Amino acid sequence: MPFDQSFEIKPALVTARTPSVVSLLASGLLCIAAAAAAPRVPLQYGCAICGGILLFLAVFAKWSERGAQVANARLRETARRSSAHDVGVGFVSDGAGVVQFSNAAAMDRFGDSQGRSLANVFELMLANPGGVLSQVIAQASQTGAQTEDIVTRAGHFRLRLLIMSAQCQMWWLDDASQGGL
Repeated sequence: MPFDQSFEIKPALVTARTPSVVSLLASGLLCIAAAAAAPRVPLQYGCAICGGILLFLAVFAKWSERGAQVANARLRETARRSSAHDVGVGFVSDGAGVVQFSNAAAMDRFGDSQGRSLANVFELMLANPGGVLSQVIAQASQTGAQTEDIVTRAGHFRLRLLIMSAQCQMWWLDDASQGGL
């Protein structure tokens, strides 16, 4: 089965079809304005009820969006704390593969990689980092974790992935050529 070589995370279908908070809010306000201008009482009630429901949905969507952001921030902080003092190379990335944190060993080996994609971080080490990373992610989608042994001219490495959520991934790179495995 060929893997996508672009290392591009595709958005979930549910969030792609969900209306934005602004559109829900605008639609709710428009329904309430229509209720005020409607000539008949049943039409006023109908528009007011629809407007109220849309305003409630806008508030609920914003509240749940904020809750998801807080939960993802807590999860990334937990991942950062658990890999901060690891002696091996470790990264915490978001769902798009952008490095949010790299531990001291990763900083020594790859320099400051925060804000860069993992494919860019590994470009000097691997011939096709996007392909390798997308393959590891595809294989980890079933169980939430994956290990891949990589042999290059520079040595033998083990790349490990733990998917903590859609927006938090922990990556480790172990150097097997130094007897680390």
